[in-house]
Amino acid sequence: EMTYTVKLYFAELESKNPGDRVFNVYIQDSRVLENFDICAEAGKKDKEVVKTFTGVRAGNEIKINMIPVKGNTILSGIELIGEPSKFTWNDK
Repeated sequence: EMTYTVKLYFAELESKNPGDRVFNVYIQDSRVLENFDICAEAGKKDKEVVKTFTGVRAGNEIKINMIPVKGNTILSGIELIGEPSKFTWNDK
């Protein structure tokens, strides 16, 4: 099992208004975004929003679920970055 930083990239590419597309996002079955609204967050269309989550523990898979609240869900990109192992070095 390793620990990762997970970056989720969102961009509203359609002519949506704040409140038109709202959804919840789960990583490894933990809710990380509630009632997420790209338009409201970005302030305008075609502006990227990046959400970063650290300390995500995973073995063979990282599970990302997006559950619609209003409209449908959208995800533009995912970046996974392995975090360094946390160990101490003792050279006495």
